[in-house]
Order: sequence, then structure tokens, then C-alpha cells
Amino acid sequence: MGGKQKSAGERKKINRFHIALLVCIIALAGLYLFETSTVVRDLFTLEEEKRYMREIQDKNEQLEIRSSEIKSLHNLAALSSSLDLEEVGHISYIEVRAASPLVLGN
Repeated sequence: MGGKQKSAGERKKINRFHIALLVCIIALAGLYLFETSTVVRDLFTLEEEKRYMREIQDKNEQLEIRSSEIKSLHNLAALSSSLDLEEVGHISYIEVRAASPLVLGN
């Protein structure tokens, strides 16, 4: 039997090395899972924010359309006709003499 037998000290070193390697692998796997879950959570949050932003933009567009409808001249004409005002026809002015008590500044 030409193989060397390992001493007890060498076996302890190898076992400690394997244990340390296993601990490092487990720690790195845990870190990987943590980082992956963080990235996935951030992506879902980003998608929610994009959806919310699209909703806000749609509402903003609807409000702009509504605002332009309210400001339109057509609606102003309809509003003025609903006030029961008289239409202006021929305008005539009263002539006042300078010596009249109706003239201000005399």
C-alpha cells in the first residue's frame, strides 16, 4: 500500500476548510436570494408607479379636454343666451349741451 495516510491534524484542517467553504457558500446563497428579492420588489414597485403615472396622465388629459370645452366660445354663446338678456340692436346716443346740468365737471 503505497498511499500515504493523512494525519489527524491534516484531516482537521481539511474538515475546517470544508466547513468554512460551506459557510461561505451558504452566506453567498443567502445574499443572492436577498438581492434577488430586492430587485424583484423594486421592479414591481416601478411597474406600479408607471401604472399610477399613466392613470394620472389620463386624468390630466381628460381635465384638459374638459377645461377646453368649458372655455369654448360655443358654450359661452349658449351661456349668454340662457341669461335672458336682450339683443343689442340700433344704438342711439343722447346729445347733451355743455351748459346742461347733466354734464360733469361744470
